[in-house]
Amino acid sequence: EFGPQACMIMVDARSFRDEELFFESFAYNLTMVQEFIKRSYTEDRTMLGRSQLGQLKRDLLACNRAGITWKFLVVSIPMQAMGFPAAQDRWYGYAAERNSLLKFIQDEGIQNVVFLSADIHATFISDVAWQPLGFIPSDPPE
Repeated sequence: EFGPQACMIMVDARSFRDEELFFESFAYNLTMVQEFIKRSYTEDRTMLGRSQLGQLKRDLLACNRAGITWKFLVVSIPMQAMGFPAAQDRWYGYAAERNSLLKFIQDEGIQNVVFLSADIHATFISDVAWQPLGFIPSDPPE
């Protein structure tokens, strides 16, 4: 924690994740995309691991209950929905867990959550939305 203004939570998005889903992003076809989305929404697929995800949620709640204004979540994988290129190595392959986390933040009224990430060699600033019916690139970079 950094006093009443900010807390920083770091998570490991590499060590505990399930195997990546196969997706040839250069060979788009509707059947392949639909199958990838279906498999990515399997409830038991995890990027963070159940234990770490649970701790993350507890930490977010604790920061929120303590009245901390900004909650910085440091994760190596960007939360934005950026389309299907390299989808298997991003949250696209773990869509149910991504949605679960974002819905948790929304349902618990946790405001001012900032995801700090890297891995794509670019800068994005955007709102991040959860998508209950499938991944649609609905949060484009500003």
